Amino acid sequence: MKKKRLLIASDTFLPRWDGVTRFLLQIVPKLSTKYDITLAVPDFKGRGMRMNNVDIVKIPCYNYTVDDMHLPKFKPGTIKKLVRDSDIVFIQALGPIGLLAARYADKLKKPLYAYSHVIEWDLYPKVAGRFRKALRAITLAISRHFYNKCDFIFVPSEQIEKLLIYNRITPQKKVIPLGVDTKEFKPLKSKGSAKKRIRLRPTDIVIGFVGRIGWEKDLPTLDKAFSALQRKYRGVLRLLVVGSGLPLKRLFRSLENVIHIKATSKVAKYMQAMDIFVMPSLSETSSLATMEAMSCGLPVVATSVGCIPYYIDNGRNGFLFPPQDPAVLANKISILIDRPSLRNSMGNAARKTISKKYSWDRTIKELSDMLG
Repeated sequence: MKKKRLLIASDTFLPRWDGVTRFLLQIVPKLSTKYDITLAVPDFKGRGMRMNNVDIVKIPCYNYTVDDMHLPKFKPGTIKKLVRDSDIVFIQALGPIGLLAARYADKLKKPLYAYSHVIEWDLYPKVAGRFRKALRAITLAISRHFYNKCDFIFVPSEQIEKLLIYNRITPQKKVIPLGVDTKEFKPLKSKGSAKKRIRLRPTDIVIGFVGRIGWEKDLPTLDKAFSALQRKYRGVLRLLVVGSGLPLKRLFRSLENVIHIKATSKVAKYMQAMDIFVMPSLSETSSLATMEAMSCGLPVVATSVGCIPYYIDNGRNGFLFPPQDPAVLANKISILIDRPSLRNSMGNAARKTISKKYSWDRTIKELSDMLG
């Protein structure tokens, strides 16, 4: 039987490592056994990749950046042809590529699906300064208009589903959580060996963050907490930041004892060297990096945003703290530094939570069933 032609439209992809890219790298190879897949993605300069049995169409980008990202150009002719040649359209967000794919799927009467990776009206206005409120209202109106063209929207949690309903985004929705590769993201037997592997001392206490380095991640709050902790625990703390985006010197007052690793596909080995993982973000949906840290057996201290409260049971498998509150963040980290047994028990509970509830096989099967 002839495969259906699936167009997946995304405004981010390799060489940019973020949650959406990693989602696509997990689902596309397996979905390609059922569908003829075309990926419409930005032409970010740098090392990309090929996928067997997948056509990758790269859309050129503008030379300037917004926050830390080159925006894809609006190419209506290219996207219209891709939509016309497809049976199903699956968008990942509402950037220039996603917006055009949604528009032409609606015009050409193609089944249109979306996965809610980001809350656009929360994320995009954060770079607008004093015009933030106006941009939020505009972004929400645009998001509502285009998402309401969808036949179905996949969401990572019931909380995100309720948020979309509250904002009058009306298509049917299905909760399909993201998965974690628990075979790759696992704790090692020796934390000391994991630290040595990345040239840290076994005696170092390593606080870690993994993610895109953008304003919405609120690394200044982590900076303030880490500065306070360094005064208390002199000579033993290291902050390991893994990710690319804005220069750290714009977000941190001091880079003393801060180790920066640019975004990489080898995230697990850095997580395995951490003692405590922090996610101080102001806006998240799933926060895949937080889930992967938990899979590595790390106690997590994270803001109560997006799906995070759905899998962090405060005080059992991690700690939650209020956004932009460095004092509470420092206090939670301090508790974990002072109590190694608590770090261990929380980390074990975190690993069990992810292993039991979040698998890529389940995610891919549910997506495949829904896409038809």
